Amino acid sequence: MESINFLMMLAATVTAIGVIGMAVRKTTRLVKRFIHFLDDYFGQEARPGFAARPGIQERLGYMESEISCISYEMRPNSGTSIKDAIARIEKRLEQLEK
Repeated sequence: MESINFLMMLAATVTAIGVIGMAVRKTTRLVKRFIHFLDDYFGQEARPGFAARPGIQERLGYMESEISCISYEMRPNSGTSIKDAIARIEKRLEQLEK
């Protein structure tokens, strides 16, 4: 009777250790992903062997400035935008086709 109880206690202990190990492993992965997210969000300063990485706010600011430059070129103004240049090219092509 004692050997059966011992084997059951041993099986329960091994199972508990396995479950705890899996929980620790999953928690560790989740924490690592969260730390990577924070590194991407806040950016990283330069360190020996690695260049600095800007954070999300800097990247969004850069993207907004680039989009405004592109948007400026896509609207007709006094003849200096890409849109105006395309319109001039189309006029010339129409004249050449006639």
